[in-house]
Order: sequence, then structure tokens, then C-alpha cells
Amino acid sequence: MYAVKFCSYPNHSDTLNLIGLVQARGGNFKTAIKFLRRATRGDGLNVKYHFTLGEVLVAAGFMDEAAGTFNHALSLQPDNVACLINLGMQIYI
Repeated sequence: MYAVKFCSYPNHSDTLNLIGLVQARGGNFKTAIKFLRRATRGDGLNVKYHFTLGEVLVAAGFMDEAAGTFNHALSLQPDNVACLINLGMQIYI
């Protein structure tokens, strides 16, 4: 289903985000990050996309970049508790 939608709308941010999630769950972090970055570029105000990218960056071991991504998400939605927790974890670690 995602492949069909992706072929029809290759810059659809929701589809890019979902493909990134699928790739991350399969352990393909490099590919996941590529798709998730495209999703954030397509809809830079979507906190969910930035949050997902941050989580995948953490899983891939890019802690500094993840912290920056969580900070950006917080600039868009300062009361996002999940972003605050993940940013706090990056500072703690």
C-alpha cells in the first residue's frame, strides 16, 4: 500500500514518515533517517515528524543530532512532554 502511495505522491510527508518508521523497525536506520528528513522538509511544522526523526537518530547512535531535533520539535510545541523526556534523556546520557 505504501509503495503505491509513494509512487503516486513521492513527496507526501505522511507517507515518507510511515516509510521511515517501517525502515527503522526493520533496523535500516540510514534509510529511515533519509525518509524522515524528507518528511520534515515537506512539513517542517509537524512535531510528530521531528519527534520520530529524533527517536530514530537516537536508535542509530546520533545523540547530538537527536538532541537538536528534539529541541526543534520543542520550539514548535513547547509543552510536548515526550520531546521533553527524550531531550532530558539525551542530556542525562
